[in-house]
Amino acid sequence: MLTFSRDRIASLKAAAVGAIALFVTRLAFDITQGTTIAQPDLWIGTALCGGVFGLTYRYVLRQESDIHLSTGAIAAFTIARAAGQWEGLQASNDAIIWSDLLQQLAIGHWQSLVPLATTIGFLAIANGIPFVIAALAIELAFDRGWVARSPSDRRSEPWA
Repeated sequence: MLTFSRDRIASLKAAAVGAIALFVTRLAFDITQGTTIAQPDLWIGTALCGGVFGLTYRYVLRQESDIHLSTGAIAAFTIARAAGQWEGLQASNDAIIWSDLLQQLAIGHWQSLVPLATTIGFLAIANGIPFVIAALAIELAFDRGWVARSPSDRRSEPWA
């Protein structure tokens, strides 16, 4: 019979909290934006991403309450997810659009950057807010004792 240590169970709990928080936040965000929610593969990906975030967040913070570690973890996941969506947008559009943008910039029409900056800003906000809410949910789970923080020194209980 396979037995799990308390640390592994706490990691699974943190992953579950992260998955649920990110899933619910993205669902609420997409409903308010009028985006279609009938794409189960996107929701599975969102839940998996939230689970990995919860697991990583627990191990990054360990016993500390360092704002730099917390915001760094949120920023890393936000940038990675937004960059993936940016690549998807770029691949779905014609290369003509991108070459036209470069031509406009080459002749000094900097106002053509406004739609690009707007898109990048939207991706950062649309991906950042759900990770902030997921981090708050995990912190709440830590504070309530639902999820144990990761030990600060793994060598203290190697087989626990």
